[in-house]
Amino acid sequence: MIVAVDPKVIPLGSTILVTFKKNEYKQYNGIYSAQDIGGEVKGKHIDIFLGDFHSTKEHYTVSDFGATQVKVVILNNRK
Repeated sequence: MIVAVDPKVIPLGSTILVTFKKNEYKQYNGIYSAQDIGGEVKGKHIDIFLGDFHSTKEHYTVSDFGATQVKVVILNNRK
């Protein structure tokens, strides 16, 4: 499970625990790896890679997901 981060806030290669505040997204709670720098990811924002589901079409869950608040704990800081 991969996230894009602002490396000034979360260093690349770090392992983070992500917990969603909305119960409807609890299936996405878990441990992620900061492996990408998102072009629009600045400050205390992360971009979660939900996968392409082996398809050339965007899966409905990706567009429905949108933006939401999460709690992030850095477990292993690679800085």
